[in-house]
Amino acid sequence: MQQFLDQDTEVMIIDTGNSYEGIAHIYGATYITYTEEHPITMNPFKITRVEYEQNMKEKKNFLVSLILVLWKGTEGEYSKVERSIIDQVIAEYYDCYFNPFSGYDEAQRTAKREAMLLEAVMDGSYDEEEERIIDSLRSSQIKSDRSKYQHLQEQAEKLRALAGSDEEGEADAARRAIARITPEIIEANYLMKIDQRIDRMESRRRRMKVTSLSFNTFYEFALQLIPLICKENSVQFPIKEFRYILQTFYRGGRLERTLNQEMDGTLFDEKFIIFEIDNIKEDAVLFPIVTLVIMDTFIQKMRLKSCRKMLVLEEAWKALATRTMAEFMKYLYKTVRKFNGIVGLVTQELDDVRSSEIVKDTIIANSEVLVLLDQAKYKENYADYISVLGLTEPDVNKIFTINRLDNRRGRPRFSEVFIRRGSHSDVYGIEVSPECYMAYTTERVEKEALKIYVRYCGGSYEKAIATFVRDMRRMRMGTMEFANIVNRQQKVMALWKKSA
Repeated sequence: MQQFLDQDTEVMIIDTGNSYEGIAHIYGATYITYTEEHPITMNPFKITRVEYEQNMKEKKNFLVSLILVLWKGTEGEYSKVERSIIDQVIAEYYDCYFNPFSGYDEAQRTAKREAMLLEAVMDGSYDEEEERIIDSLRSSQIKSDRSKYQHLQEQAEKLRALAGSDEEGEADAARRAIARITPEIIEANYLMKIDQRIDRMESRRRRMKVTSLSFNTFYEFALQLIPLICKENSVQFPIKEFRYILQTFYRGGRLERTLNQEMDGTLFDEKFIIFEIDNIKEDAVLFPIVTLVIMDTFIQKMRLKSCRKMLVLEEAWKALATRTMAEFMKYLYKTVRKFNGIVGLVTQELDDVRSSEIVKDTIIANSEVLVLLDQAKYKENYADYISVLGLTEPDVNKIFTINRLDNRRGRPRFSEVFIRRGSHSDVYGIEVSPECYMAYTTERVEKEALKIYVRYCGGSYEKAIATFVRDMRRMRMGTMEFANIVNRQQKVMALWKKSA
């Protein structure tokens, strides 16, 4: 992260556990922590006309994933019909906002007419209408309100009169003629009914309005449109379940603020942002949702800014590596490079990688750089990971030399790491100064001791690090040993004697 920031990369990190607290202080990051009093709030539904015209496909895919997570959770099962309906509702929601509905044009009417006619043939209702009309033709006049079909009615009346004639030949000819025009009469009458249905649909759509973009207006629009979609297409959708679960995020609901408040506009221009969401990592509802809306902020940066951008997903990625999120994760990884962007994923356990189909099929396949720390604990069953990580035999041989070679005599402390870039891989020794180590340590004992020095140095993180390292050297101790003493004293070394 330090190297990326020094190269003017705009970095956004979604963290759990304050791992990046040190680098945040050094580089003056905007550090946002989720609390109940100050939740991370966004309005992922708000887009501009430019985004609507140029980026609607990707935005729609993201919102479909978001709505499915809100409704079904990250592990929930959904049908193709349910996903298709959500997809259609989102598309029509934005159409209604940017291009308010005024009516169907002739091409749309024709398409709907043909689709309804085909559906009628498929579900048998057309056959029922056929039987009814045949019976009517045999007995009495068919009435129609549409003049364009009137000539068929009049022709049928004349033929029916001839069919009752005493002249046998004339009667037979009339009956044959009735048989010939019957299909036309049936279709004409059925199309008349379809046109009446389309008129009613058109009237209902005209009454639907979207005056602003937010989850609240989407929720209201969806509850109006979904029943119409189901009726028009003769499909089922659990609208009551959908309404009940999503109302938590709607006006007056417990989580209304989560998806209805504007993001702080300055975030878009910040170079380094860290979202710390450790407080909700156990919340099965909020954790994936907040992660998603944060990622949407990154996507806005990714598309609209020309500089290099990087998104780092710490353990938060686990909430997204699910079937519900599969399409969105695939989109993110396959799209980010086109916009001079990078996605970094961090995990503590290789089992996380092996157990996730999305990680195996999408993330690793689209990752040019792989970084591995000491893998000794996996050595006995490493064969299970070789194919998943796409490792070669030379790669594996290198990996199991990490921290195992007799190469430390006469050298300061360093750690080793395996790095693969494209097809090239090697093991590197990483050696940093004590100051750099203290800036980025994630050891709780060391972080707490450094905070004592930060308070003593008036809030200056860099001055605190310099003072801590100077005192540590005077004591001829390592960082952990010295940090333990500082924590016991709860004072910086300069005050130890004074307190005594």
